[in-house]
Amino acid sequence: MKTEEFTTKILPLKNNLLRVAYRITGNAEEAEDVVQEVMLKMWSQRDSWDTIDSLPAYCMMMSRNLALDRIRHWRSHEEEVTDDQLAVVSDATPFSEVAYNDQREWVLRLLETLPDLHRKMIQLREEEELSYAEIAGVLNITESKVKSDLFRIRQYLKQAFEKVNSYGLRNDK
Repeated sequence: MKTEEFTTKILPLKNNLLRVAYRITGNAEEAEDVVQEVMLKMWSQRDSWDTIDSLPAYCMMMSRNLALDRIRHWRSHEEEVTDDQLAVVSDATPFSEVAYNDQREWVLRLLETLPDLHRKMIQLREEEELSYAEIAGVLNITESKVKSDLFRIRQYLKQAFEKVNSYGLRNDK
């Protein structure tokens, strides 16, 4: 029975776990290693799954922690991630690519101004597409706090991004 549970509940999380690990490590091979380690740990803990409230949230938290451990390990060995490792292939036109990169840079700058907890909420909701309940489980906060904070964060980001985009433009209303 545990084999069926593993294939139906844990294995489908692989892509989400990979995205979390890649986002943190910036290295595809390291991210794959993290996911493999999560899968192995989950299999070895199969007898205690009944005590875990949310397996997806638990796996996400484990993936995040293992990826952060790898980053700490890199930093302790003064090894840096190169731009080549982060390069992404694109079929976009040069103009659209520059515009996209410029907007992305501004959004990342705005995200850096957020407190750490809010950055994590946005990442889990928008990039990892977790539900409010799963985010609450990962971050150990209430679901209502997740909902209200995400609403406020989105409002702040929208207003700040509109302010950046309209800089230098006259608005005679």
